[in-house]
Amino acid sequence: MILTCFLEWLTAIMQGLIAIATIALAYIAWRSFLREAPQKTTPPSTEESETKEVEEKESLIVVNAHRVNSGEKLVFPEKGDPDSDFYFINNDDEKKAFQTILTLCSERIPKKFDLHPLSPEIQVISPMYRGLVGVDSLNAELQKRLNPSQDGIKLGSREIRIQDKVMQIKNNYEKEIFNGDIGSVVGVDKSVLSTRITFPFQKKRPC
Repeated sequence: MILTCFLEWLTAIMQGLIAIATIALAYIAWRSFLREAPQKTTPPSTEESETKEVEEKESLIVVNAHRVNSGEKLVFPEKGDPDSDFYFINNDDEKKAFQTILTLCSERIPKKFDLHPLSPEIQVISPMYRGLVGVDSLNAELQKRLNPSQDGIKLGSREIRIQDKVMQIKNNYEKEIFNGDIGSVVGVDKSVLSTRITFPFQKKRPC
């Protein structure tokens, strides 16, 4: 059972899906797409006005996710809105964007929302694996900054450490763990290269 679970997580790790993570809107890949999105010049209809009123009451993260999928322009909060859950940071320089994500993860978001930097409520979403702001690079640097001294096991050039966050990428109905669930490494066994992982909402025992 432990070996099976470990192999599943090893697959996730090798695909770059473990991460110490933070909420960040990966805007770089969408920049040209959003710039070219059609702009409406006609007065808004009643339906559009009602939609806008609903959007103002909903999470702007959810609202903008739907708008991106529909090819629409983003909705921004009012400047200085203390209750907004959506912040837009425009940065064309890859190195500066990389440093901004690291600062958001390690300092600004935890301080703003009173969260531990390793909280499952903080995630990074990147549209690519390669490059400075890709999944692999961000995983390595965020682990170094947020979880530097925990005990772990080496797998090639990577290390799995206690308290690392991991993401399930395949449904496991027996364990009631599903694609997209985020868990934490709570134990490692170096003798057999195995890990023990818990999930916040898992009903059954950790794998």
